[in-house]
Amino acid sequence: MTTPGDSARPLLDDALLPSGRALLDWASDGEAPRLCLVTGGRGTGKSRVLAWYVTGSGPHPAVRVHALVPAAGLTAEVFAWEMGRQLGYGPLDAPGILRRLARDARPVLLAVPDLHQAPGTAPAEIVSGLLAPLLGLPHVRLIVEAADSGAVGWPAPFREVALPGALSATEPARDGEGSAWPAASLPAAPAGSPDWERAPEAVRARALALALATGTAGRLTSDPGFLVHGSAPAITAALADPRTPAPPGLRAVWRRAAPALTSLGLTGPERAAVLHAAALAGDPKLAAYLAPLAREHSWTARWASPDPVTALALGADALLTADPVGRLRLLDPATGGVRRGVPADPAVRPVAAVMREGSMLLLDGNDFLHPAGDLSVAFSRIAHVHNPAAATPTALAACGRHVVVGDAGGRVHLWDVDAPDRGASGRTLHPAPVTALALLDVPAHDLSFCLSGGADGRLRLWETGTDPMPEPVDRREAVVTALAACDTPAGPVVAAAWSDGELHLWNLFEATRRVLTPPHRAAALALAGDGTLFVAGTAGIAALRTRQEAS
Repeated sequence: MTTPGDSARPLLDDALLPSGRALLDWASDGEAPRLCLVTGGRGTGKSRVLAWYVTGSGPHPAVRVHALVPAAGLTAEVFAWEMGRQLGYGPLDAPGILRRLARDARPVLLAVPDLHQAPGTAPAEIVSGLLAPLLGLPHVRLIVEAADSGAVGWPAPFREVALPGALSATEPARDGEGSAWPAASLPAAPAGSPDWERAPEAVRARALALALATGTAGRLTSDPGFLVHGSAPAITAALADPRTPAPPGLRAVWRRAAPALTSLGLTGPERAAVLHAAALAGDPKLAAYLAPLAREHSWTARWASPDPVTALALGADALLTADPVGRLRLLDPATGGVRRGVPADPAVRPVAAVMREGSMLLLDGNDFLHPAGDLSVAFSRIAHVHNPAAATPTALAACGRHVVVGDAGGRVHLWDVDAPDRGASGRTLHPAPVTALALLDVPAHDLSFCLSGGADGRLRLWETGTDPMPEPVDRREAVVTALAACDTPAGPVVAAAWSDGELHLWNLFEATRRVLTPPHRAAALALAGDGTLFVAGTAGIAALRTRQEAS
């Protein structure tokens, strides 16, 4: 009898094949417990068995692994971020992952290698905070590699694939294990400190653990070069321990940047840009040191603030922000300095906003429109029409003399604020609620565009004087969470933030796109005519200088 996945799997040693078959039998058994533990001592081959299974699981829905999250060296928090990324959600905490998976009843199989190699109490915290609650969802199954089944308490029944055999006394050490690399042996940077960029990966991966063991960790946490090129998960774990020496303010800066910094595959300039953005709000000395390297990246922060922001609107000379408790403020777009507060109804919690001179239109979290600021007949008319509508408003944008409102039925309604009595022209652009909108005027070509993102994962483009393009300009297994657009010196540019944490910059006329790692997840975007991109969310707001060349 052939088990799903047999033909695609690489060969496995004869001694390990029974364990591999047992794991495959569990995955194919719809009546088996939803947790399988692959256990054994060091050198018994449990990692090879799990790798054999994962390698051959891809094309077969019955046994396919949807996320592979090695736990070695990860705190519970970093583990959750990585699982969120693997599942396509971006870096989320454990409750966020549980909420997302609870809303999607499709079967999910998750694999966790090396749980026993997470540091300190992290294995128990990973189990109690995330893995055990995941098993409370009937459509989730787990394969977990551990030293033994009793190391942590499992609240659910499980099947164990225990690999026999004694520990290997001759197994090679893992990268860097049991060795030391004194800083003096590393290439030196011009300033005399170790050149961590040129250091071997094994050195960077193990340096902090060795420094903690020898009482010299303060040298590394005070070295900006190591913060940029060292192991981000290891630095996150070390700084989470209050006993680890660190410069004043570094812990707060690193915590703001860590969800992005722990992504795999970031370049040195990319990490420098993320850390520089976080440091601008709390460690000017570190920010100044990182600025030259950060400027090599495709974006660099001009200013940043850790204050949470839920909505943005860019006016002629001011940036309107709303926070989670409904406070409205006008900022200087060039510096981020607060110019003044804006009187507002404290019961309104804006998630989107538009501003025209002193008038504002706010969309709250209950899908209700509220005029604010100076009296505007047009904004009052728009709110009056959409608030009692059968399809509630879900998104809002403005540019020039136009306002666009998206609704839960997937329709987009374009208003001329100079002639609100004419009503809106509406079009159905999505088979699901509209989640984000942007308007773009290109005066040199006498063109106006509307962009809409929907819960269907589509990004649509509509030249307002014609019919919408028949196909979306982008379609992904994620939801557009924010849009912004502006005519810049590089041409008309669109910024799109997605629910998986990605941020895309499009040059419409050149048909080029860059995929950026933003300093934090974006709930709101605004784009200025000079190319400055304002990225805001619960982690704060940053003003980014951007380059729009193709990636």
